[in-house]
Amino acid sequence: MNPDDARLRACERLVATAVVDALAGDGTARLSVAALLADADLRSTDFALLGLGSLDWMRVATRLESETGVELDDEVLTDPGRRCLLGWSGCLFTAGALVGTA
Repeated sequence: MNPDDARLRACERLVATAVVDALAGDGTARLSVAALLADADLRSTDFALLGLGSLDWMRVATRLESETGVELDDEVLTDPGRRCLLGWSGCLFTAGALVGTA
């Protein structure tokens, strides 16, 4: 796997982990990181349809920005078509998140 592919996968794992942690905030695991990463439909599903409210996904965004030092673009926060694992991980990747760590 080339370094860019590895870094993109690391960005995807980071987003998936944060989303699953937010979904499990009430103590019930509804989705695993592995299941989210493996399912093409879930990877492109709006976080709202996965069960996260606007405050939940904003907490996830804040966590990701804090962990990566990269600010998510407004578009991926507000556009339901981009407010998903693929949208957010692609944004982090493009902005240079995890360079040198994957």
